This record gives sequence, structure tokens and C-alpha cells, in this order.
Amino acid sequence: MSGKPPWEQGPYGEQNPYASSGIPSMGAEQSFGGDFRQLSGTRTGLNLVYFGIITIIVAVILMIFAIIVGMGLGGGRNGAGLAFLGIGTIGAVVVILVGSIMMFVGQCFCLTVPERSGAKGLVMTSVVLQVCSFIIGFGAGLAGGMNPGMGPGGQNPMMQGGQFLNGILGLIAFFCFLNFIKKVVIFIGDREQQHYAQKVITQFAAIIGLYIAFTVIMVVVAIGAAGGGGREGLAVVGLVGTCFGLGIFIWAIVAFCMYTTLLRNTVAAIDRKMRTG
Repeated sequence: MSGKPPWEQGPYGEQNPYASSGIPSMGAEQSFGGDFRQLSGTRTGLNLVYFGIITIIVAVILMIFAIIVGMGLGGGRNGAGLAFLGIGTIGAVVVILVGSIMMFVGQCFCLTVPERSGAKGLVMTSVVLQVCSFIIGFGAGLAGGMNPGMGPGGQNPMMQGGQFLNGILGLIAFFCFLNFIKKVVIFIGDREQQHYAQKVITQFAAIIGLYIAFTVIMVVVAIGAAGGGGREGLAVVGLVGTCFGLGIFIWAIVAFCMYTTLLRNTVAAIDRKMRTG
């Protein structure tokens, strides 16, 4: 007679192959090895991305301030106003460049994320796409400078195509990085930040999808109004488009604030996980 309880025995007293082994199943943290100290590089990278964004925001505010003050001093009609406007604008552009470099270097730091998190491929794709975007943007700008005014609207078609492709690659890279953050918070087992990351991704996807759809509709309506010779129709289309654009802009600012909050919360979550294991 086996000493095991009946539910762990087969019909003839042998051990039930489907019975529990008595060993607790491995949770997410156990299956990942429980060593989250490798996320220190990722934490540094996310911090750099966050402070890079803050740097760019400060630079934009300073640029707006310089434009307002410069115009108030007389703008191009006054030497002091022109000097203030020029120095302020150049300084802001330099600071924006510094912030952009911080963000890119931060994503490079994020490449140290553990393989078992499943997030390395996403951040690697983001970095590669950003490099490609920079090369294409630089090439398009160079082509436009060497051969200006070749296409409709006075722009080089190659430059226009390069700018479009540059924007598409940058957009894909951004979504790859958002999903990278989501993978990281899943890896450390923070369900609250996982849901928040998904909310941020959904917000940006909705903004872009709605913007594209409305733009297509507005173009079709504008062509129809122009074909009918109705100036009033074009004016209505312009007014509706302006209001929609303003709404999308405000929505994008809200989503961007959510993104920066996600960065800070993810850094804090990594800190907690590194302390507790």
C-alpha cells in the first residue's frame, strides 16, 4: 500500500503522473532568474531619454521667448532686437541638438537590457531606424541644397521623398521604443506600469490614425469644393481643418506628457526591483 494520498495514486496504487510534484511553479521573476541588476544600464538610458526630452522642451520655450523679446525690441528693424533674436534662436537650436543626442545615447544604453526580457530586439530596431532616418534626412537636405526648386512647390522631389521617409522611419522607431518600455515593465512584473504603457501606445496610435484619416477626408472635400468653384466651401474646410489641427495638437501634448510620466515611472519601478530583487 502506497503511503501517498489517494488523489496522488493511480488506479493500481502507482504514482499518479498528473499529480502535483509539490514543487511550486516558477513565477515570472523566478523564470527570469531574479537578478535584475543588469537593468542598471537600461535605467540610465531611460533617464537620459527623459532628461533629453526636458532639455528640448526648455530649449523650445527659450526660443519662443527669444522670438517674442526680439520682435518686441524691433526685430529686423533694430540691431539689438535682431541680435537678441539671432543669439536666442542659435542657442536654442544648439540646446535642442544636445537634447536629441542625449535621447539617442539613452536608447543606446537601453541596448544593455537582458536578452530574456524580450525587449532587446525592439530597442535595437529603434536605434537602427533612427540612424537610417538621420542618414536619409541628411542626404535629402543635401540634395535639396544642391538642386533647389526642381519640383512642384519649388522643392526638390528627392528632398520631399527623403523628408517623408525620414518621418515614417522616425515614427516606427518611436513606437518600437514605446513597446520596448512595455516589455521592460512586463519583465520586472509591474502590472500597473504595463497597463499605463499600453494606454500611452494606444493614445499615440489613435492620434496618428485619426490625423491621417481626417487629412485624407479634408483633402478629398477640398478638391470637391475647389472643383465646384465654391470659395465658401473652401473657407469652411479651412476652418474645420484648423480647429481639428488644434485639437490634435492639444491631444498630442497630453499624450507626450503621459509618455514622459511613463519614463519616470519605469525608472522608479526598475529602482524598486533592483533593490528588492
